[in-house]
Amino acid sequence: MKKVSFEKFKKDGSGCSILVYGKTDVGKTTNILATCEKPVAYIKTERRSLGMTMDALGIDNIDGNVYEYEDCNSLKELLADTKEFAEYKTIVMDSYTYLSTVLLIQEINEQAYQGYMDSSKTQKKAKVKSLVYQSKSGEEGYGALASQMMRIQELLTQYVNSGKTIVCICLVETRPSWALLYDSAPLLGGRMFPKNVTQYFDLIGYVFDRLDKDGNKKYPPYISFAGEMYDNDGELIDPPGTFLSKYSGVRKKLTGVLHIEKLVNMARNKKTKGGE
Repeated sequence: MKKVSFEKFKKDGSGCSILVYGKTDVGKTTNILATCEKPVAYIKTERRSLGMTMDALGIDNIDGNVYEYEDCNSLKELLADTKEFAEYKTIVMDSYTYLSTVLLIQEINEQAYQGYMDSSKTQKKAKVKSLVYQSKSGEEGYGALASQMMRIQELLTQYVNSGKTIVCICLVETRPSWALLYDSAPLLGGRMFPKNVTQYFDLIGYVFDRLDKDGNKKYPPYISFAGEMYDNDGELIDPPGTFLSKYSGVRKKLTGVLHIEKLVNMARNKKTKGGE
């Protein structure tokens, strides 16, 4: 065990880990990149282009760099290299949903299938149903998925402890089997990792549309850490029901517009440069 003073955490532990989730095209990525503290390291797991995001921001460049996902091992090696991220104030992972529900599952299944094919007794049977065997995920596969996600999360957490802001982006899952108390929660693959997701983040917020009086979308969207959504008049906002959320820090306003730097500073009781 390593002994450190409480003072060290006051000086160095001013980072924040945030999980942001919501439906597609609500404005998560665009507004996170627009409002996070720069420079930013953007870890891109999805295959879609960032061109439309850049167009929406109305800029040609962002102070930071993009890291495109290749495979799980290279991602872990990248995150383990603390010197690589020394210059960045914010690290964004987009998206945790695609990483955990598509990419890692594909890699785990491919490795399992290769092992299956290496067995001379099963080669003939596997060739007949190759697509079936390539897409099977048993208890061993789910265990491997949880293990890899927890390792990735641990590597990200080290940067929180050194004062950086970590933002992981997810889609929303309705009526999640792993969180039956909620109507909505982050869409994450596996079983064990989602059940423990509240342990990994300081803030977990649900992003939803902000509408004007005529029902037209306004940007930035709202984000709420309150478990329910209310408008400025205190009326419950559609969709009704509860959603998974978490807020650790100085409680001032649990529902507001999506502005990462202001959210972090509010939770840490700090002032944002050029704003509140």
